[in-house]
Amino acid sequence: MRAHILPAKAVCECGSREFKPYPLPSTGKLVNFTVLYSVPVEFEKMKPLVIGIVDLGGVKVVGQIVDCMD
Repeated sequence: MRAHILPAKAVCECGSREFKPYPLPSTGKLVNFTVLYSVPVEFEKMKPLVIGIVDLGGVKVVGQIVDCMD
């Protein structure tokens, strides 16, 4: 399994400095998530903070899930 680092590093693990954009699907399947009610001060206005793992067809990404709670 290969990991993708975002934002891209200046040098790949293979030593190359050349990178190409890798288009990802705009939809996927939510694999897992957690809701954070206790957050650092910088994120107080964003409570509750929802973080999830999304499978985009073989590539899994971790990120904030928005517009999902009332």
